Amino acid sequence: MRVLIYATKFYPFKGGLEKFVLELSKKLVDNNIQVDVATFNLEKWKVIDSVGRINILRYDCFKVLPDVYSLPKLNKTNKQINKILKGNNYDFVITNTRFFFSSYMGKRFAKKNKIKHIHIEHGNVLPKIANPLVWFVNRIYEYTLGKSVFKNSNWTVGVSKRCSLFAKKMGAKNVSTIHNSINIKEFSGALSQLKEDKFTITFVGRLIEGKGVQDLIKAVSGIDIRLSIVGDGPYRNKLISLIKQANIDCVFHGTQPSSSVKIILKGSDLFVNPSYSEGLPTSVLEAGAMKLPVIATDVGGTSEIIKHGENGVLYKPKDIVSLRTSIMHLMKNKELRKSMGEKLRSHIEKNFDWNVTGQKFIILMGLLNDELYG
Repeated sequence: MRVLIYATKFYPFKGGLEKFVLELSKKLVDNNIQVDVATFNLEKWKVIDSVGRINILRYDCFKVLPDVYSLPKLNKTNKQINKILKGNNYDFVITNTRFFFSSYMGKRFAKKNKIKHIHIEHGNVLPKIANPLVWFVNRIYEYTLGKSVFKNSNWTVGVSKRCSLFAKKMGAKNVSTIHNSINIKEFSGALSQLKEDKFTITFVGRLIEGKGVQDLIKAVSGIDIRLSIVGDGPYRNKLISLIKQANIDCVFHGTQPSSSVKIILKGSDLFVNPSYSEGLPTSVLEAGAMKLPVIATDVGGTSEIIKHGENGVLYKPKDIVSLRTSIMHLMKNKELRKSMGEKLRSHIEKNFDWNVTGQKFIILMGLLNDELYG
């Protein structure tokens, strides 16, 4: 079997979606399925490349919205890539998130070459955009090209139940939920003795406005803690300015390899994900796998990981008062933090392991190959 996966960004980029595509690809390859990933060449890397046994083909592109949206160029390089893809006799095309033009490209390729198409949806709402022109263009795209991705796929997979519901509202016909996951064995699940004297709160993710880190900064202002921020992005300088204004003890780690992220998590007392929108957040899964107590916004599929008051705390996005109150409450209750962390680890172990998730995708492809769907 041979599978072509479309992703707007891919390895060596590090992010929740990129990690999902990489882990899915690894699981398919481990089961003797050949995997090619078509993506955009955003950093002038090799056009034809590989990571492990996964082949990578990178399209030349225009960066329409930096760090967010790209479009392929009409040139010789991209024509050559299309020629290679056309000759590979794929059994399946897999696309990720209807918003990205790479998903529309995958939809077209599958339809033109009569290949079964699985779309994986990582979003659950239409994006909120302040710029009225960008908002208008986005809505036109969502209800035309975006919708066509859902309508033309043989099957749509939501990485959370909310993502699946959103896909159905957007016109997807055959929909199931296969949760985003992590490789649970890679996480020790036991906090080390790396903690410093000061209570440390950690965030891991892209530094963009939609991740809500500015709310976390406001929430901890005046509290004697250390803030640990892992990741990078266009909002970094704004966050640094807010940190200075609030006079908070903060460490910006930048983008880190997974091994370093685990060490940082081990040295933390609490993990906070203040994001305004999520599919099913990988960062929350990884923190929970380390038995860290988690406070997170009740968005996307986060409530499928966090059971409020049992294995973590949920709050409404932008509710800075609730976030601050929850932080102070957990700071004062070490046993509660320990209990929540242990329960969260147990829940993730049972429900969000790539060993199980990978097999679900393989079973789905087997059913589609036998034309048992619908």
